[in-house]
Amino acid sequence: SKTNEFKAKHKNGRIIDIEITVSEIKTEDTHIYSSIIRDITERKKHEEELRIAAISFDTHEGIVITDPDTNILRVNNAFTEITGYSEKEIIGQKPKILNSGKQDKNFYTEMWNKLNNKGRWSGEIWNKRKNGEIYPEWLAITAVKNEHGVTTHYAANFLDISEQKNQQLQLEQKARELEQAKEAAEQASIAKSDFLANMS
Repeated sequence: SKTNEFKAKHKNGRIIDIEITVSEIKTEDTHIYSSIIRDITERKKHEEELRIAAISFDTHEGIVITDPDTNILRVNNAFTEITGYSEKEIIGQKPKILNSGKQDKNFYTEMWNKLNNKGRWSGEIWNKRKNGEIYPEWLAITAVKNEHGVTTHYAANFLDISEQKNQQLQLEQKARELEQAKEAAEQASIAKSDFLANMS
């Protein structure tokens, strides 16, 4: 017997998952084939739910799971802590609700091209919290595919890197202050040398 899975259209118009098992029965006079068709929609749904649940949600990184159309299905507690949006508020929304406006259309076009071609994308991005505050984050997105290579979900994890950015700005400021102090010392040394030369 052989078993295969297919998508089928129900009488009511709904698309369902079916499993067809074809068996060959041999007799002395002829061959008979029997087919068994099962509706496995609920089983497939349960398998997908288990696959989503397998992704670790207990982490300090924000996690978002969407369907192929980028509708948000699940988020973790870190997502709420970072963005300010509760799970109830965000489920069914699209990630663009976090859009800060600091990235242009070309940025997102390139991001999605790489995500669709390579199956993953990562980089620095500026997003917006529920309270309107714009913040930097390191974002990584992965396309989750089924056994047929079809994208069934997108999984994204991100870190708020505001503190690192602030530390970087402070270091850059200190470097500028040191450079200015060095230039001032050099100017003072030149002025002193000129003064002493004029006095001799």
